[in-house]
Amino acid sequence: MSSSPSVSVVIPVYNGSAHLAEAMESVDRQTHPVRELVVVDDRSTDDSVEVARRCAERLDVRVEIHVLDENSGGPARPVNVGVERASGDLVAVLDQDDVFDEEKLANEAGALAAHPAATFAFSRCVRLADRTPVVPEERFTVFSGADSGERDGEAFVAVLLRQPAMVVGFPGFTFRREACLEVGGIDESLAIAADVDLLCRLATGGSVVYTRRVGYSRREHEGNASTRNVVSRLDFLRILAKAVGSESPSVRSTAREELDRRVVELSSILAESGRWRSARELLRQKPWGPSAARTLRGLSRAAAYTAFCRITGRTWRVTDEQVRQAVELVDEVARRTAE
Repeated sequence: MSSSPSVSVVIPVYNGSAHLAEAMESVDRQTHPVRELVVVDDRSTDDSVEVARRCAERLDVRVEIHVLDENSGGPARPVNVGVERASGDLVAVLDQDDVFDEEKLANEAGALAAHPAATFAFSRCVRLADRTPVVPEERFTVFSGADSGERDGEAFVAVLLRQPAMVVGFPGFTFRREACLEVGGIDESLAIAADVDLLCRLATGGSVVYTRRVGYSRREHEGNASTRNVVSRLDFLRILAKAVGSESPSVRSTAREELDRRVVELSSILAESGRWRSARELLRQKPWGPSAARTLRGLSRAAAYTAFCRITGRTWRVTDEQVRQAVELVDEVARRTAE
């Protein structure tokens, strides 16, 4: 095995004073040396910066604290700044309220040292409260089998497009800094799913490594729950729109299948919010499977989903701007797919 590469850790912060010190301390406890910890504050309105400074004074790891000139509205910009300021061969990103396991960097840096063609290494995640897996084991075995090891990047992307939660957030993987810069860094137009987009672009350029060990513990609370967030749905449609143009036949095929499913899902959400006209418009724009029968089936699903939401009391908050973005995005994908 070649010598282990150097690692920098980036923590993007916005109003994270409650748990930031715990996150920073978990970086300090790593068994693998950390070249530096870069804390990038997105103009917090609480005392996050002061908490970071006080914590840095008692840690052994070198800490650099950088405050953005203005709030960027999401984690992508702070992560990009952190990657740019980092000096390690590898970069790991930790959310402000999560905790790295002590062997996280040792396992993933070691895996990347052993597999120089791989652009990133990913591992498993558990809930901080009870150490139960966030992602069921079977989601990993679909891709990886029972053992850790190197896998084809395009095969990874095809699975990730179907199961975007397979790698849970930025803390779920460690990536090569140069590879990230070569693909253009983090896409700052994506509010929630920038991590999935980066994984797709990195994997397209090489292989990936899976290590079956637990890499971090995730603190689950309402602030990080995006499963019922319309923004995350729009983000993922944008990622699929990129994948439709992939040179890989398997990635293109998977992207088209997922686009079909995701557009029907989004139309159901619009219908539940009372926007039936926009829901019909989305279904009629699909060039990857247009027909009156398919549109009717989609509307039937939307009606069933609306009834289900009313019975269970579940509701979606959808803004007019999000409706506009959804219609324009599906129209753009329709034109791209028809070319």
